[in-house]
Amino acid sequence: MPRRRQSGVDVREENDWLVTYSDFITLLMTFFIVILATSQIDQGKFEELKASWSALSNRKAEMPMTQLIQTLEQSTEHEPISLTKMPDGIKVDFDTEALYEEGSATLSHEGVRLLTIFASSIENTNLDGKEIVVEGHTDDLPIHNDHFDSNWELSGARAIRVTKQLISLSVDKTKLSAVAYANTYPTISDSKELAAQRKANRRVSIYIKRSTRH
Repeated sequence: MPRRRQSGVDVREENDWLVTYSDFITLLMTFFIVILATSQIDQGKFEELKASWSALSNRKAEMPMTQLIQTLEQSTEHEPISLTKMPDGIKVDFDTEALYEEGSATLSHEGVRLLTIFASSIENTNLDGKEIVVEGHTDDLPIHNDHFDSNWELSGARAIRVTKQLISLSVDKTKLSAVAYANTYPTISDSKELAAQRKANRRVSIYIKRSTRH
């Protein structure tokens, strides 16, 4: 009889241990399910947050350009300068007659004044992710003199001269580049007069745009 009681006690202890182990496994499974569910929710929130942050970053990137356009419009309102909004920036066109003597790449006093106005306008602009391309353009009349063999040399020299002047006015030189186009990119003129069309094509453009540099 005593042996039976002892045996009964052993059986109950073994069953209690199995129940405790089963409860532990159940709790452990529940814990991992909760962790998994929480992770999924957090991942979803993270994706939403990332999308919102991306949109906000893009918005912040657009704001300086918008402010720059407004500043340039105000500072050049009464000057021989025209502004053109582009898909990736803004183009500022200077009539070459306001910058140079005919057939020359030497800046006039008026040209220096106009470039100073431009440099002052972009002085406080955030240029991160942007570049400034100085474009030299001519009309279709060929040139050949002691200084320039063709319109390519003339347009290149004018673009380089403007670039150097901007550097002297403290514009970040790492953002600048100069390009010669000669008469390959004529502007669209409303005038049907050939002389007026050619005058419009003789220009220097400063193009502030999203950077394509790597």
